[in-house]
Amino acid sequence: MHFGFAEIWHSMGPIAKLVVLLLAVMSVAAISIGIDRALVVLRPRRAGYRYASSVQQHLVGGRFEDAAKVDAKGGGAMARVVSAGLTEYLDSRQQAPSLAETIVSVEATLDRVIDGEVAKLRRGLGALATIGSISPFVGLFGTVVGIVNAFREIARTGSGGLGAVSAGIAEALVTTAFGILVAIPAVVLFNYFTGQVDATEKALSDASGVVVDFIRKAGWNGAKAKGLEAAS
Repeated sequence: MHFGFAEIWHSMGPIAKLVVLLLAVMSVAAISIGIDRALVVLRPRRAGYRYASSVQQHLVGGRFEDAAKVDAKGGGAMARVVSAGLTEYLDSRQQAPSLAETIVSVEATLDRVIDGEVAKLRRGLGALATIGSISPFVGLFGTVVGIVNAFREIARTGSGGLGAVSAGIAEALVTTAFGILVAIPAVVLFNYFTGQVDATEKALSDASGVVVDFIRKAGWNGAKAKGLEAAS
């Protein structure tokens, strides 16, 4: 007797077939999420670093208006965070009563934007974790059903030979293997993209700190200039 996939599929009961279909859907979902996260997390990273480098060149010279005009399109999370911080600084520096209040306002904006960007980057990772966690148990459920079918066949035929139970055993093994096959890439993708998001979050925090440092230095330089004018 041949045990190809087609033969095993035809020998399966409706519950086991439903388990296999469910695992197939979960596998497609995991792969789709992985591709989507690669486009969202990895693709804009290089453009974001180029944007940050261009902005820093202007900030070194204290040219905040020019830094804010750097094209942020395609720069991903890095560009949106830095651009939001610069925009908040330019909007609030004339209205805030002091440099400290300006910095507080900018830091609050940066923290809020970073939280939003990190939430976007983590989108879908919970589903990956769920697929990686439950798919072996879904396969195990199919295994239990297959074993039940095997014992039912023994009871029906009154024989305990291999031929009587082979279809049910094959059914059980296929669902178990399929469940593990779905879980492995889902767990790998979840761990990989979790690490990438954590690294991106650290980079965003560092970039926001750099922006605040340049604002603080600009305030110091402005205070020194005013002091020199008053002394003269």
